[in-house]
Amino acid sequence: MVALFMSLRWQTTSNEVETHYRRSLYLEQIRAETFQALSEVHDSLAGGRGEIPDARQDFERAIAPTRAVFAKWDRLATTAREKRDLETVKTAHESLIGAARDVFVLAGQGRRADAVRRVDDRLDTGDYAAFRALTERIAQADQVRGQVIRDETRKLRRSANVMAAVAILAALSLSLLIAAYLASDLFGPLRQLGKALDGLASGDTTQRLDQDRKDEVGAVARAYNGTAEAMALREAAAHDGGARDAKSESLSHLTVHRLVDTLESRIASLRTSESLEDALVDVEQIMRSIGRVTQIGHPLDLHLEPCDPCRLSQAALTRFGPEIAARGISCELDLEADARSILADRLKLRGALEELIRSGLAMLPDRGGRIGVRIRSDQKDDMVLIEIADNGRGMDSETVERALSVAPPSDAGAPDTLDVGTAMVRALVERHGGTFTLLSKPGQGTVARLSLPVRQ
Repeated sequence: MVALFMSLRWQTTSNEVETHYRRSLYLEQIRAETFQALSEVHDSLAGGRGEIPDARQDFERAIAPTRAVFAKWDRLATTAREKRDLETVKTAHESLIGAARDVFVLAGQGRRADAVRRVDDRLDTGDYAAFRALTERIAQADQVRGQVIRDETRKLRRSANVMAAVAILAALSLSLLIAAYLASDLFGPLRQLGKALDGLASGDTTQRLDQDRKDEVGAVARAYNGTAEAMALREAAAHDGGARDAKSESLSHLTVHRLVDTLESRIASLRTSESLEDALVDVEQIMRSIGRVTQIGHPLDLHLEPCDPCRLSQAALTRFGPEIAARGISCELDLEADARSILADRLKLRGALEELIRSGLAMLPDRGGRIGVRIRSDQKDDMVLIEIADNGRGMDSETVERALSVAPPSDAGAPDTLDVGTAMVRALVERHGGTFTLLSKPGQGTVARLSLPVRQ
């Protein structure tokens, strides 16, 4: 009952986080597309009369996507406050768009002076100001609500850990007491369990206990057998990836040494640098890169545990929610509902996903753009595919090759501005027994694809 209750509460909280995040993105998208469309109104007045039809068409094309965004927002609005905010924004938006269309009508009739007055009276100081103030107020309220949801999530996590620990200890204690009173042959199986645990502590994962009994002793035996099998699986995975581990360890050390060498070069150049501020910015960027390398690559040992790739990806993307909303970036989530669990180092894999999202955001312009996360199961090869894509500036094949390696920069006299996080992600994925590919074209965007094996 405790596990069921906590599971339901966790699912509800996760849905609240995702819904709130999507509502915030929809509001920012409506604001950005509306402001972009209104720029066509001013452009039409700046040109001649012959340019007005073209400006009107550009305006309608720019404002058309907002209808679909409002429809998506409407499906997420469940409370009275959310519905009220939606209707208020929609009303202000329609009034603003109506005023803009009136300007086009007046300009098309040759009444340019009336069109200019309509812009001054309604667009610049009236409807525009009201729409902007209203959406900013709702965005600020959403930020406050988002913080409340995040605080509730943290409290729920702490409560779940405490309740789970208490429940496990209580169940184990009760099982041992009942077995001690009711099982006449308790001590023999316990001695076997003690011997098996001693062997497990010394690295012997081959011993198995009799788990056919239907009492508490049988439950303990099954629990031990499951633990021994899990440890054997982890050792097998580590053995299979031994060569990759050595390569990853070498990669981690080479990457850190490369960063340190670049840092020392930049510090030495501070005395003669013409721009001290630029040199300090370079040093600060290198220090941040060292921190991310440490997060992903150290310690080298993996702590494998079952992970839900969908929730792991959502958690990584949520960290960048404020930046995505502030920059007006469109965010797409395409998560397979029944994606299988994977055996991975939860913290390192989340750090790798955050690194790829950070790199994708860096490829986008200061405002706008798209970034997306997709998860699929490959039943044929028994793999889970995680893809992180953006429509940013992209890279040529030479830059992609450098991003996946730790080769020194071609110009030894200049700092290497290429981020090393992608190389660390590749090494981490290969240590998990998976593959990592980076697909990119200049001007078309980048797709980072992680293929991770499914292990029971």
